[in-house]
Amino acid sequence: MFTKADFKNGEMAALIQIGEAARRCSGSYIIEAPVTKIGRKYITVSLSWGNIQFEYYENDNRFYQKSEYSPDYELYPTRAIAEEVLKRRKLVSDILKLLRNMENSQKFEKMSTEEMEKLKTILEQY
Repeated sequence: MFTKADFKNGEMAALIQIGEAARRCSGSYIIEAPVTKIGRKYITVSLSWGNIQFEYYENDNRFYQKSEYSPDYELYPTRAIAEEVLKRRKLVSDILKLLRNMENSQKFEKMSTEEMEKLKTILEQY
């Protein structure tokens, strides 16, 4: 978890491309840009084509691009944190896909009762 205090004026922050920007992306989903202003409500970063403001959304614990429509970027204090977020999203997607694929398959039949209990316990913890 991070807050506005984790950002420093002049330091590089990481932006994850989401929404339409992610669909247009042909390379890395992460862009680094300098923080140019930390205001009471917004954090501003500078990209080659202009400035973008980000607002904190407590429900998601994320900084989303201020936008009248759907945001194209999320803001993170460091590239490492952004990479961890993307890694976790990929893992969630992979786990859900595996569980959906197991629903009508013989894979559960191949698991021991002990393995099934371990899997159930892990999933119930959260």
